[in-house]
Amino acid sequence: MWNRIATTRVDLALDTTFGLELKRVSEDLRYRLNQIAAGLFLMIAFAASDPAMAVELRAIADVASVDSYRTHSFMRFGDEPPAQHVEVSGVFAKSPEAHDIQVSVTEGRRKPWIYYLRRENGVLYSGSGTRWNEIDKFDLTELSIVEPEDLLEIGPKLDEVATEELDGRKVIHLRGNKEDLPDIGGSSDAIEFSRTDKATVDLWVDAEEFFVVKMQIDAEVKQGSDVLNVAFGYEASDFNDVPAIEPIAPDQLEGGSPK
Repeated sequence: MWNRIATTRVDLALDTTFGLELKRVSEDLRYRLNQIAAGLFLMIAFAASDPAMAVELRAIADVASVDSYRTHSFMRFGDEPPAQHVEVSGVFAKSPEAHDIQVSVTEGRRKPWIYYLRRENGVLYSGSGTRWNEIDKFDLTELSIVEPEDLLEIGPKLDEVATEELDGRKVIHLRGNKEDLPDIGGSSDAIEFSRTDKATVDLWVDAEEFFVVKMQIDAEVKQGSDVLNVAFGYEASDFNDVPAIEPIAPDQLEGGSPK
C-alpha cells in the first residue's frame, strides 16, 4: 500500500513537473515566436519607409538651397573614336536667372564644332562666344543629351545600391535597367531606350534634397553582328560656388543691345 501510495505520489510529481515544464516551454516558444513576428514586422516597416525604396526625384531648379551650380553632360555613340560625341558644359544661376553653356559636337576624327548658348533677362542667345544672336528656343534633346529632368519619374522604380559620398555630399546610389528608362524627345529626335538591346542607368541622388547629382546610362544596340555602345552622362558640381555670368556686351549682339 505504501509502495502504491509512494508510487502514485511520484507519478503525480512527475506529471506536475512535466506539466510545469511543458507550460514553461510553451510560454518560452510563444515569447520567441512573438519576437520573430515583431522582428519581421519591423523589417517590413523599415523596408516600406526606406526612402531609397521609393525616391521621388526633384529638379535642381526646384531646390531652394541651391542658387547656382555647374553641370557637365555628354553623349557618346560608338567606341573610340565614337561616331558622334557631344559634350555640354554650363554654369547656371537662379537669381537673377542666367546660364552660360558651351556645346561641343565631334563626329569621328573631325575637329569639334563648338558654339555657345546664353540666357539673361529671360532672353535666349546663341553664338560664338564673342558674337550673339537672339533665338526663340533650344532643346538639348536635339543633341541626344539626356538631362535629369527627363528621368524624374523613374526614381521609385530603381533599386538602391548604396549610400555614398560624392564631392563631399551624401548621395543615394540608385540603379535600374532598360525597362526603367523612358523614351525621350519627339519623333524626329527621340532617344528610344525601348529599342536598345540592353541598358543600365545609375543615378546618384542628393540624400537630403533628392535632386540628381550624377547620372550614367550605358546602352547597347545590335546592328547585325555588330554591337554599338551608347553612353550618356551628367554631373552637377560647385553648388552655390560658381563665378558670376558676365552680361553680353552691346557691341557683341547682332542687331543691337541685349534686352
